[in-house]
Amino acid sequence: MMNLTQSKSKKQIPKGSLRSFLGKTAGELTRVLGEPFASYSYGDSEVFLYDSKPVTTVALRNGLIVKCNDVAESRRQLRVQPLQNIPVVSRGEACNRGVLKDISIGGAAVSFPSDAVFVMRESAVLSFSLPTEGSGRFLEIPCRVKDIRIVDGECVTVFLFDCTRAPREKATIARYISIRKIQDELAIDDSSLWVTRDDTGSFPVRVN
Repeated sequence: MMNLTQSKSKKQIPKGSLRSFLGKTAGELTRVLGEPFASYSYGDSEVFLYDSKPVTTVALRNGLIVKCNDVAESRRQLRVQPLQNIPVVSRGEACNRGVLKDISIGGAAVSFPSDAVFVMRESAVLSFSLPTEGSGRFLEIPCRVKDIRIVDGECVTVFLFDCTRAPREKATIARYISIRKIQDELAIDDSSLWVTRDDTGSFPVRVN
């Protein structure tokens, strides 16, 4: 599940300093750095997200810190695959519907039906929702077609994002990549769970 908190700490986190917390408890971390802006938990694993410069993630298992990542460094060319099907709408020369295959800060690969037609360097806008920060975050990102290929019998189009025109979307993708990277490293699969706000707007609500 995902919990969101309003962190009272505005402290900047020096690059690389989180590694000194390996093997310590969450309490020892938060006494120094304050509460994370969000925390993600599944089974005996938990992830803290700090929305600082650079953004950092801290992974805990059985209450002890096992990983501290400087996400600004590790996510540069990191490409992750969704745990669940994420529908994508591409609006360019035509409107096409597909499924997200993988995503990075710089772009995404999307599988489309065989009758979808794209042109190299064609401009488009991709619309999709990423499951992060406790709910599906809707994104619209301007992009252009970088490559068109057949992968395992599927028609896949690779898009290059123009994140200079979508800074909010870039930040959301960065956080999603942070979570997916930790999920892979800790073998967490919560693809059957979604956490949403209840009628009072509070967290968490577990939805199967």
